[in-house]
Amino acid sequence: MDTSLTNVDSVNAVIKIEVKKADYQPKVDEAIKSFRKKANIPGFRPGTVPTSMVKKMYGKSIMAEEINKLVGESLYSYIQENKINVLGEPLPNIEQQQPIDFAAETDYDFYFDIALAPEIKMSLTKKDKINYYKIAVDEEMVDKQIASYKANFGKYETVEEGAKATDLIKGDVVELENGQPKEDGIKVENAVLMASYMKNEEEQTKFVGVEKGAVIVFNPGKAYDGNETEIASFLHIDKDKVEAIAPEFQFTVNEITRYREADLDQELFDKVFGPNTVTTEPDFRARVKETISSQLAPDSDYKFLLDVRQLLEKKAGNLEFPDAFLKRWLLTSNTEKIG
Repeated sequence: MDTSLTNVDSVNAVIKIEVKKADYQPKVDEAIKSFRKKANIPGFRPGTVPTSMVKKMYGKSIMAEEINKLVGESLYSYIQENKINVLGEPLPNIEQQQPIDFAAETDYDFYFDIALAPEIKMSLTKKDKINYYKIAVDEEMVDKQIASYKANFGKYETVEEGAKATDLIKGDVVELENGQPKEDGIKVENAVLMASYMKNEEEQTKFVGVEKGAVIVFNPGKAYDGNETEIASFLHIDKDKVEAIAPEFQFTVNEITRYREADLDQELFDKVFGPNTVTTEPDFRARVKETISSQLAPDSDYKFLLDVRQLLEKKAGNLEFPDAFLKRWLLTSNTEKIG
């Protein structure tokens, strides 16, 4: 079996594989023998089917499979052994490849198009320098990160003072009718709301400054701007019942909790960086600065890689690519995946 390469141009070539009968016949005979042992043909026990019958019924397909396998192995071995730098995968040559008649049992020629990677010639010297930009971390960035840590590691605490718009207020809700609890009306124990979440400023103001034990009369429909999902969730009812609710509800405050940010102390230091890793505020700020710097390092690396690529592209100059082949290869590959 002979394999040869013919250059079409600097980025395209054709590989020709000449397969002689002597190359494939032993493999075909062995494959037929193996198939005969397993063949399940009516009227014959396994292993007793005549070889001539196996050849007649399956010889052509067996030979095609063995030749294709032999050609594929030869093609990729030739590319690897000759260290040919190809793009994509070899494709059958449309112009030179003749129809293959495996029934002829003769010598066969196979032609494949390959795309050659363009030869890149460039020289780099000590004069070729690229700056690596390290992003500076200023005190404002450190302050913002510390503020984020304090917020993340804070906790809710019960307060006795007047509620703020951002406090969580827990209480009992009762539907009213003519200023009195409605008979068989809606009642919700330990309902929770946050005034700042309300859409209506007038209703929101009713809850700002209230203390435990306060009784507020408000309109949920107005407070949540008629949003059926939010109203149903707050009153623990189905959405289709929202339209029928009364315009006034009574809310009795049972508890007010407020989210308090973590203090800038050893407890916070330990939660962020581990026990006793840092013990002073200056050391904590320094570690925060290091953390931000490490998080920004990938951006610096990316910028550096872009600059390196730009320099190398400039050094390489205009490169020729086998556009027609690559388009055909991509189209073939996508068609096979879809199929």
